[in-house]
Amino acid sequence: MNSEIQREAERFAEAVAIYLIPHRERLAGYRWPLRPSAVKAAHSLGLHIDDTAGGLAATHALRATVAARVRKIHAARMPDLGAELAPFCGFVVKTWGGLSANKHETILQYVEQYTGSGLPDLDRIASLEQLADAAGCAFPFDGVASWSKWLNFVWPDWALIYDARMAFALNAIHYMQAADARALPVPPGRKVLLNLFDTQMLAGLRYLAGRGAVLPESTAGNEEYAAWLCNALAPPDDAYAYYLAVLRAVCERVGFSGQYALVETEMLLFYLSERDVVRDLARSLHVLWGPAGAVCRA
Repeated sequence: MNSEIQREAERFAEAVAIYLIPHRERLAGYRWPLRPSAVKAAHSLGLHIDDTAGGLAATHALRATVAARVRKIHAARMPDLGAELAPFCGFVVKTWGGLSANKHETILQYVEQYTGSGLPDLDRIASLEQLADAAGCAFPFDGVASWSKWLNFVWPDWALIYDARMAFALNAIHYMQAADARALPVPPGRKVLLNLFDTQMLAGLRYLAGRGAVLPESTAGNEEYAAWLCNALAPPDDAYAYYLAVLRAVCERVGFSGQYALVETEMLLFYLSERDVVRDLARSLHVLWGPAGAVCRA
């Protein structure tokens, strides 16, 4: 990630922190309820779950348990390391994360690419850059909502989940705060409400307007317009690194501390996305929600 993108990440983070600071104490309301099937799957892997309501402490404990088991298996250097780790990756991505469409071959690919036998002790990898160097791997935008879950459970101190809900929340705040930074590309998502708001487009257009970007000529074709709009987004294959840079800087500004400070920053955004962010975005777009849920334009 070049220095200009890093500076944009800092500006993006400043805008997000301004929005988040008044909500900082609301993280106590975070819940990620576990389905009975998920609890059963966890127990079958020897993962103890104290709170099926998915409170903050229980979610941290589950991450810590998975990380410890993965490290133990990896350190043993078993002949078929991929087969040993795949059930844990499958649990994180498909069962806990709900992305059940991932095939077994895809899960194995994530395991071998990011936690393969060629890596040193996993505790020695403390950043995305170190993982890239050690594993010789890239971080493609395709599949980011899946493979980032695996990274997050293996390294919860520095890796975060990048999915449609997080990109929605960050781009919405970007738009509302008029951040002078490139927007985040949005991976496919399952939330109908959030999909109704194209925050990637809103944030991107505001960024281009703030930079005085000149519209293509009226005779321009679709490809030229698409290229112009792409200038408003972080390059897809650098998006995860950009996302982490933004959230690290947000975490510092908001003031979370401790082992899970970065994760808690992500969780607060995730928690607020369907509660406050979507409503604040609607208000900023001059849409009024009536007491009976009707929609009317001001």
